[in-house]
Amino acid sequence: MYVYEEIINGRKLTEIINQDHENIKYLSGHKLPTNVIALPDVVETANDADIIIFVLPHQFIANTCKALVGKIKSSAFGVSLCKVI
Repeated sequence: MYVYEEIINGRKLTEIINQDHENIKYLSGHKLPTNVIALPDVVETANDADIIIFVLPHQFIANTCKALVGKIKSSAFGVSLCKVI
C-alpha cells in the first residue's frame, strides 16, 4: 500500500502502519491486516502490479500517476476510488 510519508509523534507513518498495523492519522482505531505493508514509494508499490487501485484525494491523482509513467507494466490498469475532501 502506497502511503504518503508523514511524521506523526516523531515516527514515520509507514513505520507506524507496518509495526502497529494501524493508520493512526487517517483510520485511527481500526487495525489493518498484518499482510498490508505500507511503502512510501509509489513506483515500488506498483512494481509488477496488474491492477492499481487509487484511493487518494482527487487533487493528488495527477502527480501520483505522473510518477508511474513508463515504470509500470504496459498491460496494467488503474481503478480510481477518489476521495473528495
